[in-house]
Order: sequence, then structure tokens, then C-alpha cells
Amino acid sequence: MGQDSTCVNTDPEDSLVVYTPDFKFKKGIYLTYDDFKNNSPLPLSAIKTDLDSNSIHFFKDLLSHKKIYIYENGQLKWLKNTEYWGYSDGRRVYCNSYGRFARLDIIGSICFFVKVSPMLDFNDAYYSHAYTHITRRNMMDPGRKTQADKYIMNFENGEVFLLNKKQLANLLSKDAELLNDYKRFKGKKDVKTFMFIMKYNQKYPISFLK
Repeated sequence: MGQDSTCVNTDPEDSLVVYTPDFKFKKGIYLTYDDFKNNSPLPLSAIKTDLDSNSIHFFKDLLSHKKIYIYENGQLKWLKNTEYWGYSDGRRVYCNSYGRFARLDIIGSICFFVKVSPMLDFNDAYYSHAYTHITRRNMMDPGRKTQADKYIMNFENGEVFLLNKKQLANLLSKDAELLNDYKRFKGKKDVKTFMFIMKYNQKYPISFLK
């Protein structure tokens, strides 16, 4: 089974539990990636809003605004909807993507999610290396304003990569045996990808603070 466990803290006084899909995250907004990693979001009590926090639509309604108001160190301040890492509704975790929120479909040493982002074109003043895969056909479609892409995230440091064979192999390289199995496997691309993400996550479980 697992050779090690990626933990957010090694203090024996902290109550750490190995992550499973039924893990209950604390509800709130993650101002930073470390807030997610430590299961330490800004609590709902620190958010200034007239919305019903018990509503299943609370976060959807709250984060549909361009900014939110929070209390930090006793002071009221506002944040643009692009300035915080994400949130959890207690069941699922969502990361911020240009003010839209992508659900982490797989949480583990290698996380997986689908990110919706604005379409960029060659006339944009700035663009990220993550968009170099955009095809000319997409660029010429004036009706297409967004694109959905698959991403993987290294839980250890929060680094995010466009999901492709090279980037996944880089993350799997921690385990030479598993990496060799990945390279030799001849199955369908999508089946292979998710099979080895799950194998890696099972071998290297992560833990969260309760």
C-alpha cells in the first residue's frame, strides 16, 4: 500500500485524518492555497452578507458578485472575485478560475479539475503559457468566449499544470516503478490518465486537519 502520506502539518497535537471522498471540509472561503491545504477557510461568520448561509445556493449567489466583503482582524475589507483561491461548501472544494469556480473532481496528491477560462487570441497583450495549446480553429470562432481545459494540481505545493502526458509523467516521477508502468501501459488515453492518477493517490495518500 502507501509508502508515505502528504500531510499539511506534523504536529502530533493536531488532529490529522487521511483524506477519503467522504471527508467533510470546513465551510468557507479559501483566501490562499494554504487555507485549502490546512482545511482552514475564512468562516461564514467572517463574511458580511444578507444572504442565507443555510441555503444550498449560498456560495453560488455570494460569489456571483464581482466583490465580497469580509472581516479580517476586526476590519471590514472587500475582495474582488479573482483575489481568493476558492471555497468549500462542506462537501466539495472549488478553486478560482478568472472569477469562475472549478470543482476539484479528484482530490489527492494529484488533484484534477476542469477549468473554464476566457478565450485568448494572438492579439492579446498578455497570455499564459497554459494557452499555447489553443488551436487556430478555436481562435477563428468569434462566437466562442470560453474554453474548458483539464488540469492537474500538485497537492504538495499547489502548482497547476495543463493535463498532458508530459506533465502527468513529471508528477508520477516520484515513483519510478509507477512511472514505468505508466509508460508501458497501452490502454486508451483517458482511461490510462485517470487510472494512474488514482494509483498514485492511493499509494501516496494526503491528510487534512479536521
